[in-house]
Amino acid sequence: MRRKFGTLFLAGILGTVLVLGNGMKPVTTEAASNSNQVIVVLDPGHDSKHVGAAGNGFHEEVLVLKIGLYAKEALENNYDNVKVVMTREDGNCPFPNPSSSRESVEDNAKRTQFAASQNADFFVSLHLNSGGASNNGAIILAMNENWIPEYNTYGKKMGNLFLKELGNLGLRNGGFIVRDHNDPDHPDENYYEDGSVSDYYGILRNAKLNHVPAIIVEHGFITSTTDIEFFNTDAKLKAVGEADARAIAQYFELGAKGSNKTPVKPTDSTKTTQASSNSGNDGNTSGGSDSENAGPAVSITGNAMSEDARKSAPDAAMVDDGFLHWQQVMKEFFKS
Repeated sequence: MRRKFGTLFLAGILGTVLVLGNGMKPVTTEAASNSNQVIVVLDPGHDSKHVGAAGNGFHEEVLVLKIGLYAKEALENNYDNVKVVMTREDGNCPFPNPSSSRESVEDNAKRTQFAASQNADFFVSLHLNSGGASNNGAIILAMNENWIPEYNTYGKKMGNLFLKELGNLGLRNGGFIVRDHNDPDHPDENYYEDGSVSDYYGILRNAKLNHVPAIIVEHGFITSTTDIEFFNTDAKLKAVGEADARAIAQYFELGAKGSNKTPVKPTDSTKTTQASSNSGNDGNTSGGSDSENAGPAVSITGNAMSEDARKSAPDAAMVDDGFLHWQQVMKEFFKS
């Protein structure tokens, strides 16, 4: 029973076209020129080489790809002024580097760099959780409040909408996890450029380093006999993808097809050249306040675990009836 998270690899900010060392290009390399267009990068976690969790006869990397493709289809077919870019559209690793001993770490970081190259307004990493048989529910992993604090606010707003829409399908609201990085083996990764403590989860840390707000959506537990009922057919995966699309559409206040409504984009106080198409808007959406529809928030700090400890100790939290239940750790794909 394993899980994922953590990782830091920053090669620098890429341009609008990101080309791999072996000549492969990402799924899409064109950044939109329409300033009224929202750009969302959907990241189906893992791939056939860096596999995710497994349970009940299913594999995470396969299911989340289908969810992502269904979400992309729903967004593009039903809403105006939105462009959806996938980090992968098949089982292949999007950024392979076979010569590297840290290929999965590098691939993970390059996904966020790719999002930055697309001028992404949000990066949503799609996953399924694993744990004990009794663990269940959707959980959102959000950025901490350090360095670019508005990203924490945006993540909670977006995350609340995901929890609401997934809850409408019947998945339990498992709340939020925010965790700080503190790894004595990689002290250079522990702080952002302003000296504040960085995010523990690598996909979030790298996204923030690349100035892209992001969340990780753990839709449910692939190991749960109850949660798997939401993911065990293509029709059910399509319903989950459409729920994801509705959450994203509500966050950006997207208009229905033909309305040509201008979306609401998040802003970044550290990027002086970025101008919001909705001046003065702080990113509020129709989802309401940070706490509305939100499950319990869990903030995790303290000394980083060793690699051996990460393989055996819990790494993500759920809150159920007031007690913390810890799931098994995240797998190598997200490790720092």
